[in-house]
Amino acid sequence: MQDKKSLYQIEAEINDIEIAIDSYAEKFSGVIPEKLLEALNNVELERDDKLENIYKLMKNNQAEIEMFKNEEKALKERRQKLERKNEYLESLVVHSIGVGNKFKHNLAEFGWRKSKQVKVTDLAKVPAGLCEFVKKPKLIEIKKHLDELMIAGLPCEFAEFEEYQNLQVK
Repeated sequence: MQDKKSLYQIEAEINDIEIAIDSYAEKFSGVIPEKLLEALNNVELERDDKLENIYKLMKNNQAEIEMFKNEEKALKERRQKLERKNEYLESLVVHSIGVGNKFKHNLAEFGWRKSKQVKVTDLAKVPAGLCEFVKKPKLIEIKKHLDELMIAGLPCEFAEFEEYQNLQVK
């Protein structure tokens, strides 16, 4: 069984043989023994095989990457289709039982959960100090801090709570 060398080891071996050939050629007036030339040729063939195998591996990996990309795209499309279908089914339930009403039968149970979300009514009126406190004046981060302030009961002229009814499928 042939031991497997890395490309680095093969390149080092080629370099060593080339140095030996140069050294021998200097000592013996350019005469190079057949054994050294044969050894160099064999190691160069080994390098060629190694590079060809690396090429094959890279092409195989590239094909697999493309396959994964296509599979990811197909899975994303399937997920989005199911999400749209569930949204439609949810709208059927909402239409049938009405917002705020509960339904329970054998395994099926639908209920509602209230939630509040801060709605910034005028972003221009948000105080600069609040933007500095948040560090990054992103709307979502401002909303988080406004939520805390408004829950504490502080008046806020540029934001308000918006209540939502969320369908719960149990």
